[in-house]
Amino acid sequence: MKLRNLEGIFHGKDFSYFPPESTCPPDLPDTCWEPWENPNDPPENVWGEIHEYELIAIYEPTEHPAFFNYINWFRGGSGNWHRQTGSALIRDHEYINKKPNEDITFFSSNISPQSSIEAEGDGIQYVEGFTEGIMRKKNLITLDYVGLEQKTKSTSKLKRAKTMTTIDGTTFITTISDLDYIIDPGGYPESTNIETLNRPKRFNKNHADKITGFNSSAGAVIINIEGFGLDNSASFKSAKNKSKLSELSTKEYDFIYDLSSGMFYFNENSKEDGFGEGGVVAEFKGAPSIHSGMVHFL
Repeated sequence: MKLRNLEGIFHGKDFSYFPPESTCPPDLPDTCWEPWENPNDPPENVWGEIHEYELIAIYEPTEHPAFFNYINWFRGGSGNWHRQTGSALIRDHEYINKKPNEDITFFSSNISPQSSIEAEGDGIQYVEGFTEGIMRKKNLITLDYVGLEQKTKSTSKLKRAKTMTTIDGTTFITTISDLDYIIDPGGYPESTNIETLNRPKRFNKNHADKITGFNSSAGAVIINIEGFGLDNSASFKSAKNKSKLSELSTKEYDFIYDLSSGMFYFNENSKEDGFGEGGVVAEFKGAPSIHSGMVHFL
């Protein structure tokens, strides 16, 4: 397995054990558990128990083939994401791939630079720890962590996820667990549900995507504009009813959503009447609210 296989984003569960003798690091006695909201994450007075966390990890290559930088996001019962950054060093692996089936084993540290700690104000950044990671398959990583001061032990199993960066620079994460995220302006994940629209074989209701359960409060529509023959100037507008839909079809909007029916249209002929050779692309069941801030182009 080649070292570049470690590059990418992974998602899964982390199970952490806090032994009874766990203590706060001596350098930060008052902010040891600051990132968590007691009593939920972790609960008070439950040392000696195992806690489950959701974990997202990104591994980024550097100029040295055996050295990677990483970012971890994790969250527990409070639902708040916390971030760690650090470095990973590959060990016992040929730089030139002589053993195609060889595992990739690496060590990493969660010690962040002071600038990151000050910017995020996250006490957990100070906790020293060591992680041993193993990639036995291209899409699977296992991690074993030992905290040097708090004596915390954890194990994680992460599966490869996918990222999409839209034309406006927004980054989305999709996982095999059907969990979707958008990276907010502060660099943290936010849960969302992504619907990706592609050009149908024909522009009619029979060939339109039938979309159910779309979340208006935390959803995103991503349109693959290449299939529609459009460039980065693609545009979108919502219509509150059929009359407004007819009016907007004569404007320079490439995509129009009818809030009254849940129909999503491709306006192929721009300012001319009707949709030209375009038409309905998708039907959102229940006609959920979709506004311009929810629509992104890929």
